[in-house]
Amino acid sequence: MSKTINISDKSSVTILNGRLRNTYRILNHRGLMERKIQAYNQNKFVHEIGVIELHPTDRCDLQCFYCTYGSNNRMHTNNSTVQDFPYEMLEKVNRVNPKAIVFAGGGEPLIYNYKGKTFEDIVYYFKKSLPDTKLGLITNGTKIPSQDCIKELDWVRVSVDALDKDTFSALKGGVFEKRLQTIFQYALSPVQNIGIGFLYNRFNYKQIPYFIKEIYDIVMGELGEDYLRKINIQFRPTCPIESCMCPSDNYRDAILMTPDKQEWWKEMSQYIITTIKTLSKYKKMERFVREQTNVYEITKEKKEHSLDFNHCYVAMLRWTIRANGDIYPCVIKASNQNAIMGNLFTSSLKELFSMEQKIYTLQPEYCTGPDECCRIGGVSNEIAEKHRLTDLSVETDDYFF
Repeated sequence: MSKTINISDKSSVTILNGRLRNTYRILNHRGLMERKIQAYNQNKFVHEIGVIELHPTDRCDLQCFYCTYGSNNRMHTNNSTVQDFPYEMLEKVNRVNPKAIVFAGGGEPLIYNYKGKTFEDIVYYFKKSLPDTKLGLITNGTKIPSQDCIKELDWVRVSVDALDKDTFSALKGGVFEKRLQTIFQYALSPVQNIGIGFLYNRFNYKQIPYFIKEIYDIVMGELGEDYLRKINIQFRPTCPIESCMCPSDNYRDAILMTPDKQEWWKEMSQYIITTIKTLSKYKKMERFVREQTNVYEITKEKKEHSLDFNHCYVAMLRWTIRANGDIYPCVIKASNQNAIMGNLFTSSLKELFSMEQKIYTLQPEYCTGPDECCRIGGVSNEIAEKHRLTDLSVETDDYFF
């Protein structure tokens, strides 16, 4: 009898709610994983990818100083080097038949504009050419697509990262109130899963309980319980993280954003929990906090974690495709611009999947594995290696991990 992980079970997985990002979902690609491994053993390749993170543009209207891709350093609309993904090259994505595509950045996907083609044109293209592929969107909330476009998306996540306009301006720039309006509009839209992203750090950690209360009050008060069910809030630490021992050169000299080993941080975590319990005096609010946020998980004391795996399963299952067509196996490689797998526009499938195999087998000139892997994202490799030959499964058909 197969053992099943219930992804709403706090004891089984890191993220409580099935609609939030979950590293265990890599197991939903077990079939593709095994087909690829068998092909490698026969010196062959399976020309498929599980998940593609596609960056339609490098342009952005915000200036987040902690942006992974440093978009705040190449300002955007006035910079001739900024790239928009050539619309005519979308057909090259079809060649690898992804189960899921998430539109992210890079820049802000919704300000994509290539020879008159917009983000909505990209969505419509893939719904026609890859009708079974699930589509997700990560946006900063600056714009909202049409209702016809939104209904083609399986989920949307709006990154907010602040409780008020002053904090938002200091961290990101832009208009804070616009983001709250966008969340409200998405709640009224056809999309059924709406995530709100909150990257917490030394500047906004204390705001977390009040942010949850604000979202709850806005949606519950203005729209009602049926709409609240569509909402989830995902809190994630801003890199660099003290307990993480991040190997990325990109963060070596950066300001420590999440000092989670400090005593004052631990005290703040306890303050957050106490405040949430005080604010959650109504059962519906308490249930929302418990079932539709991961706040109880992120306030637990973190321990340093050394990764242990012998192959990079992420490289064979997930591609990050930048707006200029460059392909990377993970965010560490993409943000440091090394170990490029090739270019979607110019590399052959044989070249791309040959490089994929080299990274999967951790050939040292391309990747040394645990020593240089993201301590958060790399957990997916541990899960895949431990469970790929077991009958452990996840109660969801969601392919995003």
